[in-house]
Amino acid sequence: MNSFELLIQDLSTLLGIPLHAEKGYLCRLIAQGSLKVHLEHEPDLHRILIASFVCEIPPGKFREDILKEALKSNDSLDRLGTLAYSEKNNSLAYFLYLQEDTAPNSVSSILLGFIDTAKAWKTAVETGQMHLIARH
Repeated sequence: MNSFELLIQDLSTLLGIPLHAEKGYLCRLIAQGSLKVHLEHEPDLHRILIASFVCEIPPGKFREDILKEALKSNDSLDRLGTLAYSEKNNSLAYFLYLQEDTAPNSVSSILLGFIDTAKAWKTAVETGQMHLIARH
């Protein structure tokens, strides 16, 4: 069993949900019912990617507004991850990288914060309530 598989086992215990590492380097979970989150081990770079395609963004002024808010969020010194636009998926993407040797307790805490932030953005975009994302 590799270090990523051990981490996923520990996360499963810490979070109280069944998790497993597919092919020894990928873990997918659905958080809070609808948010798809991927954890991927990149051993050559000694890091773990946590990522989510948060939601689709419709074209037009609303998309521009969302992306402006995303840029503002990315400029924050206390941000957890980075927001981006995926043209291929027409979606708002959210991601961060961790060192592969990050302790399971820290990964668990970071993952929960990541999910909270991604879910807030998803809700704000899907409901058209931009004021909800001003705090994230």
